[in-house]
Amino acid sequence: MPVLLLATALLASFVNANDTGTSNSGSTFVIKNNIFLKDGSPVQLISGSFHYYRIHPAYWRDRLLRAQALGLNTIQTYVPWNLHEPSPGKYNWEGYANLTGFLQVAANLGLNVLLRAGPYICGEWDFGGLPWWLAFPGVAGGARLQSRSTDARFLKLAEGWWNVLLPRVAPFLHKNGGPILMVQVENEYGYCGNDREYIRHLLRTATAALGHDVVFYTTDPPSLAEAGSLPGNELYTVVDFGPLADAAEAFKAQAAMNDPGMSPPFCSEFYTGWITHFGEKMANTSANDLVASLRAILQYANGTGSVNFYMAHGGSNWGFWAGSGGTDGEFLPQLTSYDYDAPISEAGGSGQPGIGGKNKFQMIREAISNHTGNALPEEPPLPPAHAFGPVHMTARVSLMDSLPDLAPGDGIPAFKPAAMESYGQPHGVIIYRTVLSVGALIGGGALDFGGPVHDYAQVMLDGKVVATLERSCPRVVRLPEILVFLSDVTVLDIVVHAMGRNSGGCDWDLKGIIYPNVLLNGRVLYNWRVFPIPLSEAPTRLFNSTISHAAASSRHLLGVLHDALLTNQEQHAAQPRGEGVGEVGGDVQPGAEHGLEPAQAGRQAPQLGGTRNCRAWPQAGGPVEGPVMFRGYFTVGGSDVSERGHPPDTWVDMRGWGKGLLWVNGFNLGWYWPLLGPQMRIYVPGPLLHEGSNEILLLEFAQLPDNATVVLEDKPDFYEPGD
Repeated sequence: MPVLLLATALLASFVNANDTGTSNSGSTFVIKNNIFLKDGSPVQLISGSFHYYRIHPAYWRDRLLRAQALGLNTIQTYVPWNLHEPSPGKYNWEGYANLTGFLQVAANLGLNVLLRAGPYICGEWDFGGLPWWLAFPGVAGGARLQSRSTDARFLKLAEGWWNVLLPRVAPFLHKNGGPILMVQVENEYGYCGNDREYIRHLLRTATAALGHDVVFYTTDPPSLAEAGSLPGNELYTVVDFGPLADAAEAFKAQAAMNDPGMSPPFCSEFYTGWITHFGEKMANTSANDLVASLRAILQYANGTGSVNFYMAHGGSNWGFWAGSGGTDGEFLPQLTSYDYDAPISEAGGSGQPGIGGKNKFQMIREAISNHTGNALPEEPPLPPAHAFGPVHMTARVSLMDSLPDLAPGDGIPAFKPAAMESYGQPHGVIIYRTVLSVGALIGGGALDFGGPVHDYAQVMLDGKVVATLERSCPRVVRLPEILVFLSDVTVLDIVVHAMGRNSGGCDWDLKGIIYPNVLLNGRVLYNWRVFPIPLSEAPTRLFNSTISHAAASSRHLLGVLHDALLTNQEQHAAQPRGEGVGEVGGDVQPGAEHGLEPAQAGRQAPQLGGTRNCRAWPQAGGPVEGPVMFRGYFTVGGSDVSERGHPPDTWVDMRGWGKGLLWVNGFNLGWYWPLLGPQMRIYVPGPLLHEGSNEILLLEFAQLPDNATVVLEDKPDFYEPGD
């Protein structure tokens, strides 16, 4: 007899115990005697994580059919606050943010759902799902409130979000005839805190919205469960761990947090693969270890152990949604692909396409089938893919020349620069501009940002890139000597592009220039103009503009600089000059006599040119005019449209390019970075394409190929450049 059939017979004999999640309706989901009971019958949750917002909605059903073929009866998903409330009080439920549409697809297929409602989610998502605007000064407590705490300002904002979200999902609760069995409160809170009143406050808010007859749960690693959850019967504590962990010890830690009889063993994040950052080899974890540990979980406690595969299917980090990691000053942005080396690949395939290794899908499927004794549906046919071939990026325009279109006006005046959140900007590019007088760079200069830029920057003098910076590396750059003066000022531009905020959720991760005192040869630079360029929409209009970009940029520049130069001169006249110091404001800082900024005083001068795994920018070959936009077109024929009603999937091969953003038909697919890899091709879901002409836009920051061409291929590639 298969293990689960024997276990079910044993479980059905249990009748007396305290329970949680009791409902007065006909549909119930409760916990008794360390088992789950759905409508009175024992159920072992065999679940997998699917994030609706990382999957094109046209493929939701396809991916969930694959979940059933894998052997799953349940799916688990996060709900990212920042996706759904992109600005305070403004909500987004469209496209891949259509949560209830996804829940309905799951319900139609008969899948259970575990809903992870946040407010913090992690998930390698930008800021762990917390909204960027928590750091906006226009929000009460912005950048000063303590997130994920009992800070009243944070709780008010989080409650406001849940008071919108929870009533929206209430009709999908199991007790109301829907698929949601349980709702998670917070996520891995033990990493950042141990404030039980914070968890209790969230629990009260959730209970008020959804009722006392819903099972609420928390998730933490076994060693952090005590810090991240509540003991006893206030809610249900579960644990997460990977294939090399001791499942029995993990479930003992879980049981210690729950009342007797109220702890069905459940690993809510059982890792099928792992995170990959740019510059790392693609995750390729052991399928043998995975399946061996899976069997141990499923057979635990007389075959009643429940599991959720994180991830069953990863999907894609579109737009600016990919998060980041890193410790000790190292910045590690996530790949655009969230393939995760999961059993179901980014494009829905199995067998670890583009990565290599054993077929996790088939191995997991066999283990589940052997455990349950159930015959499983066959894996659905893979959506078609097509290699459309080379696409020549024939149109080109400089980002700096396009500044009048991207940021009309004279910029935002700033005495000192501030983080992009201070200007109400969520993501993208931000340009900080000031002027230096004639002679400021005789002898060159040391430009110090006081700390790392967030995250990557190009330093430009009079429209030409002269230095680059990256967050993980030294904060000081050496500017070249200028001896030939073409005008009475030298224009200094700092062009910063931001990648994902740290997903850890314990600290702020502001973007742009976050230290206000930018120094040149030890003196603070004042009187800036700031140009936020959020790139929230595809910048197609740059190629259709009737403005003469170069002329407009010159007029724009001169208008901005006139008043700032006069003010700088007035400040300069009142302050002492040091030898070799240019047109700057502020007092000479300690250490300036040695050409070092205050924090550098006492350190070795070679730090100015030191490196710390600085790989973001090429040594040569970058666009001297700064970031450059490219546009090209390719054609989809009528015969290419499949029986699914849309064109096939494809992948944009970015070999030869450096780093940048990619749009297809106005949809932001995210970052490409073949300089670092390992992702060499960007996945394009077929539903984004249409019959006829299709547009590709690139915003390239780092390296221009000899031939401005991309190639559309029919499969992924995560093999370079590390292999």
